Amino acid sequence: MFDPAFHNFRRRAFLKTLALSGLAIILDACDRIRSTPLPPTPLASATTPSGPPAELTTRAFFDAWAKADYATMYQQLAPSAQASIKSDDFVKRYQTVSAEATVSAARPQFVSALEDGNTATVQFKSHFETAALGVIEEDNVLTMVREGGRWGIVWSPTNIFKDLTENNLLKLYPAKSTRGNIYDRNGTPLALGTTSIVLSLWPAEMQRHQNEAQVLASLSPILNQSPSEIQKKYASQNPEWKIPVATISTEVARKNADALSLPGVVIEQQDARTYPQNATAAHIAGYVGQITTDELNQVYAKGYRERDFLGRAGLEKFGEKYLSGTRGGRLVTISPNGLQLATIKEQPAQQSQSIYSTFDLEFQTFVENLIGNRRGSIVVMDVRSGAMLAMACRPTFDPNVFVDSSRQNERAQVLT
Repeated sequence: MFDPAFHNFRRRAFLKTLALSGLAIILDACDRIRSTPLPPTPLASATTPSGPPAELTTRAFFDAWAKADYATMYQQLAPSAQASIKSDDFVKRYQTVSAEATVSAARPQFVSALEDGNTATVQFKSHFETAALGVIEEDNVLTMVREGGRWGIVWSPTNIFKDLTENNLLKLYPAKSTRGNIYDRNGTPLALGTTSIVLSLWPAEMQRHQNEAQVLASLSPILNQSPSEIQKKYASQNPEWKIPVATISTEVARKNADALSLPGVVIEQQDARTYPQNATAAHIAGYVGQITTDELNQVYAKGYRERDFLGRAGLEKFGEKYLSGTRGGRLVTISPNGLQLATIKEQPAQQSQSIYSTFDLEFQTFVENLIGNRRGSIVVMDVRSGAMLAMACRPTFDPNVFVDSSRQNERAQVLT
């Protein structure tokens, strides 16, 4: 018997079961989809940081170096490098090195740059033109880093000279030849290079040996000065300093060897100058003088040092570049305690040249005698060749007073 109500119930139950089954199938499918690993999200590919290449910064650094524009050089340093050295110290370092090495021109040359991410290595050749050592060239390296979006140099003193490290200094030991001579046309000397002895006193050493009175009494007849006059020369100085008090000849030094060997007496050999004609032809020969502190600042880069002579007048001044020769020396790095570490460049001094003038000393003497004690001057020239034969002038002077420290009073009279 067909029951419509029962039939409808079964139909609804079947449809409900079918619906639930379909939902389960869908959910199951979703679970299977979610359990499958998803592919990774694509990442942006790494790109080389943008900006100017390291070479541009390097070339700006080198261009400024060639112009001795150390302030602009400092601007090319990386911020981390600037944090380790102040601008003033950076500039002073370059100025000190240039002065000591007698650098007249720096011409660094870029070779290559290799960038690796945010670091770079630059190969370059340093080229220095110096007064005392000729040309100095080295192959060197700069290290660079990209900071704050720009390239900067990781600076070190080795970027100046490879052997110049952070705590070391540069020292030039100059070499020079004996000053050239001055002659008349016949080879008669007007000025000659010779050797003298610088006599210095060491007050502290005399105090330790309690022999100051003995030293002063022994030196008094040698220097033709009273003990008190000699003492005044060092009384106000640091007692541990060696104070130069006189210049004497090697002959005088030999004759007074015992007095000069007393404790507290220091003798050192140095180049000297003598004018064998004394006051004759004094205006022609001229004279030399030791370099002053102010002058040293001007000629230091040419290789001149303390106690060196410089022509002051006459042919001594005119022929300075011939008479002094070309200086040489040895440039080394030294430790803070003065230990020599490495030699950067060594150059021998070039021999000086003597001057042979057109003057005739015999004729010069004759012309000077014509003037006698009168004031005036006579100049005699060969009109055919323009050669100067005599130049006589009154009043005259003895050039030896400028090189003999014991004749200070005479020197003062000449200058006034």
